[in-house]
Amino acid sequence: MVRSAFFEFHVALTGLHASRAGLEVTGHNTSNAATVGFSRQYIEQKASFPLTYRDGKGMIGTGAVVYGIGQVRNFYLDKKYWDESAVLGEYTQKNSLLSVIEGAFSELGDMSVTTNVNLLFDRLQDLSGSSHDGTYRTNVLQALEQFATFINTTSDLLKKQQRDINAEVKTIVETINSLGQQISDLNEQIMFYETDGSRANDLRDQRALLVDELSRYVNVEVDEIELNDDYANGLYPNPEDRFRSRKLFQVMINGSEFVTGDTAYELKVKPRDAKRNTMDAEFLYDVYIAHGAIKFDIYSPTLKGELKGLIDVRDGNNGVYCGGSATAVTGPAPVPPAQPNTYTVTITNPTKIDLLETDGYVTLRDTQTGVKRDYEYSGYVYDSALDTATFTVIANSPINTVLAYEASVGQTDSYKGIPHYMNKLNELVRTMARAFNEGVTRNGSQIPDVTGHIDAYDLNGDKTNLLLFTYLDYSTPTNPEVTAIPTASASPASPYDLYYYLNYTCDNFQVNSILQDNPDLLGAAEGPTDGESANQVINNFDYIRQYNRLFSEGKLIDYTVGMAGELGIDLKQAGNFEDNYISITLMINQQRTEVSGVDLNEEMVNMVKYQQVYQASAQMITTINEVYDTLINRMGVS
Repeated sequence: MVRSAFFEFHVALTGLHASRAGLEVTGHNTSNAATVGFSRQYIEQKASFPLTYRDGKGMIGTGAVVYGIGQVRNFYLDKKYWDESAVLGEYTQKNSLLSVIEGAFSELGDMSVTTNVNLLFDRLQDLSGSSHDGTYRTNVLQALEQFATFINTTSDLLKKQQRDINAEVKTIVETINSLGQQISDLNEQIMFYETDGSRANDLRDQRALLVDELSRYVNVEVDEIELNDDYANGLYPNPEDRFRSRKLFQVMINGSEFVTGDTAYELKVKPRDAKRNTMDAEFLYDVYIAHGAIKFDIYSPTLKGELKGLIDVRDGNNGVYCGGSATAVTGPAPVPPAQPNTYTVTITNPTKIDLLETDGYVTLRDTQTGVKRDYEYSGYVYDSALDTATFTVIANSPINTVLAYEASVGQTDSYKGIPHYMNKLNELVRTMARAFNEGVTRNGSQIPDVTGHIDAYDLNGDKTNLLLFTYLDYSTPTNPEVTAIPTASASPASPYDLYYYLNYTCDNFQVNSILQDNPDLLGAAEGPTDGESANQVINNFDYIRQYNRLFSEGKLIDYTVGMAGELGIDLKQAGNFEDNYISITLMINQQRTEVSGVDLNEEMVNMVKYQQVYQASAQMITTINEVYDTLINRMGVS
């Protein structure tokens, strides 16, 4: 190979270009030392292809060539950060939201459930010694009303919090969609700029920063897939062949395709037509994957991030739901008929029927494949004799009636969220209402042996037959208060049937308005001739306070203290997890910074190094110029 007469100039010139590129990259790094998400860059440099020496023996170098600009980034550390960031986002939300719930239980100043219960029994104790005094009777009724109002107010506050969380779910879904669209736009730009084998480092940093933010809201799995199998198999190892690479950047959220290349598959929210939990606020959102109208599994055990924290607190019922075996699913044949179709689903030995709502969702799980699907139901019938619950469901796709299913109603997740504490309040008011209205049973029979209010006698010596605690039936808005237990001819068959008290909730629980209007009708005596100072029933109420089998937790005070303690433990746990994961994410981010961040001292060293290389290359050109000047102009070589 014949070299140019000015070959040496070319070799020195490559040094100028390489050192200049190094200085430019060093300047870029220095300028972005404080830029969030920026990864340190460097020139990819190698010796250019050598030439055979004059006599064919040995090779002579032709200088340096810069074939690319690389960046220092560790995908393993990125993945660790994204994983831990999702957990941090989850517990940050839980800590914040549970603090609000804790506030709801003590919204009325220093009052709490336990304080209200104690105040109520203090007033009853006062009345016990002066049952003939109308003032004490009025005080008792006011304490009863204050307790009922506190329960109602707490329920309202919890539902308001649930609605606020629901709105936040929509906001976060919109934020997730926005981040997905930005990532897909960057993917398109990166693919365009890297067509010739270059690396769009700054755009890649922007994309990674967006994934950082996305990982706070939902757990992500990121992969960059090489589409050219030959390149992936190492058939093109040289840097010059990088233009053959075709990489596809993909982001999955909790296992669902979200961003693939320049395409983003958005999520969307849709209000539920029916409730999952009986005490839920109306129109809570489910989340769908927009491109396939498929439900995004918000109850997946692998879901993390702020979205998970919101869903757990909004929907978590501590894993308590109505469930059992779907022994009979009847309806159209499994061959696809006209849609939609009506089926009946019968659950045998259903658990927790007190959690059923008139309308809701029945979830059928195929016992062979484990596949679960939700079906909306409109009405159910519970047969107490057979212990079966039969639902009418509407299916937009055929149900295979020959398969065996596990059925559940109201199944969400096992976190102790707002529905759990609403259920706890329901259990409190139902148990107290039954105990005060009918008394309690100590002897194992169905009929109570400690007299309640409906069997008590008032100041007039008349049997009251009045419920002390009543409930509001909102289906009859003109006169919603239900003041009497159904008679034996009505349903339920027995006035002591527990299912009657399933009508009571923390929303509709109140004190009998008849008693509030006329305190003299408050029953205190067990017999019609006991006299106006009789206080046996009032003492029975105090016995209810001390009865250690009123709840599975023990006495009434044990239940209320336990409820508050349970919430306090959950809140403390969420706070501890948040603190731990703040430390973990900071540590991992520090590790990323140590690898990818800009060290100004190191850049100063590089700047001096490239400056000296530049000066040396320039001096080389000056020296060669002097050589050629002497050779040509002074020696007359032509």
